[in-house]
Amino acid sequence: MDTLCIVAGEGTLPFSVARNARNQGLAVYVVGFEGTTDPSLEQHVDGLCWIKLGQLGKLISYFKNHEVTRAVFIGRIAHKVVFTDLKLDFKMLQLAMKLKDWRTDSILRLIADEITANGIEVIDSTTFIPELLPKPGILTRCKPDKKQQEDIHFGFYIAKRLAGLDVGQTVVVRKKSVCALEAIEGTNKAILRGGELGKKDVVVVKVSKPNQDMRFDVPVIGEHTIDVLKQANAAVLAIEAYKTILIEPEKVIAKADSYNIALVSADSSAFEFSKYETNGRGV
Repeated sequence: MDTLCIVAGEGTLPFSVARNARNQGLAVYVVGFEGTTDPSLEQHVDGLCWIKLGQLGKLISYFKNHEVTRAVFIGRIAHKVVFTDLKLDFKMLQLAMKLKDWRTDSILRLIADEITANGIEVIDSTTFIPELLPKPGILTRCKPDKKQQEDIHFGFYIAKRLAGLDVGQTVVVRKKSVCALEAIEGTNKAILRGGELGKKDVVVVKVSKPNQDMRFDVPVIGEHTIDVLKQANAAVLAIEAYKTILIEPEKVIAKADSYNIALVSADSSAFEFSKYETNGRGV
């Protein structure tokens, strides 16, 4: 039997992956992080091992002991964890010496390469939840007006460049002016800061990175995000089609409609950004 191991962060997505994988006949094990992963996940899988962030050697040993053939990273782990008192084991210390920086992609790709070198395939994190990836379109009954559509277009231009630097994936704009850029503080705090500066009817855009590695750090939107948008007096949330995970889509869409917030899923490849360029450089 093919054996999958879920490297689980916080939230409900690890549960969805576990359920769908088991329905496909896979044995499913979990590696959870103390203080982050929901302990009740253990009731839905074949086994769970608790580790601390930085214990890469223990992670790989668990994979091998359970003959894991594929691993999937799913669930949020806050980026600011790099500033906590991490206890790196010897295996992780060896890898850390190879890091050129401590950006998310740099860390995760190095870890994925080490796991792959030990014979375990790290797969696309959306493999078992394709139904949570929205197609292009306006998902809510509430629709953006013409000026808001222009802000979506401008927001995608800015957000894609921000994401390309692996700094953040969310921008808040109003009247084609940038109110906030996400950094290590995370999406929700960036939205609130942008809402405070933009005053009302801000447009929030959340995108994937250019050449997004779908194995990890795929953008995620849930009901709590919509609550934050309401608090920030946002009028629109635009996300990237096919590359954004909507947790419990029906509930997210219903809540957005109840707050009169338009939820738009857009294909960024359909946008033309040349009008924002100056002498071949970004604004």
